[in-house]
Amino acid sequence: MKNSILSEKQNSFDKMPVSKQVIEIDGVPYVVVSHYTGKKDIDEVVGKLAKKQAYEDSENPA
Repeated sequence: MKNSILSEKQNSFDKMPVSKQVIEIDGVPYVVVSHYTGKKDIDEVVGKLAKKQAYEDSENPA
């Protein structure tokens, strides 16, 4: 049963955009793969991230 559900999910997201980025943290490269599923409001997500970053920047000025 689990295999059929996994197969259905893979098929439904097969045509969605995917991005891959390598990020280095403390000299260790990490590969980040993002899968767009179309279920998030991009304006809301970017707004939350911007507010979070602004708050962190105000708490820890460079």
